[in-house]
Amino acid sequence: MVRDAVRTGIGAARLPRMLVAEDLASGQLVCWGAAAGPPAEIWGLHASRRFASGKVKVFMRFLEAAFPNDWL
Repeated sequence: MVRDAVRTGIGAARLPRMLVAEDLASGQLVCWGAAAGPPAEIWGLHASRRFASGKVKVFMRFLEAAFPNDWL
């Protein structure tokens, strides 16, 4: 929603680079520079690690691969 508003020219926003990578590459958005601040965290919560379904395990591995420690 914020990305859509920025793309229409309403204003500026601090968004993850991976969310706007295509817009930056096409020139639809421009980066004003890196923003300083605390690192972002992504949490994946599920009922039990011991009894996690195969789907949950695969999704958690996907998150670990998609968001390495230096993803911002």
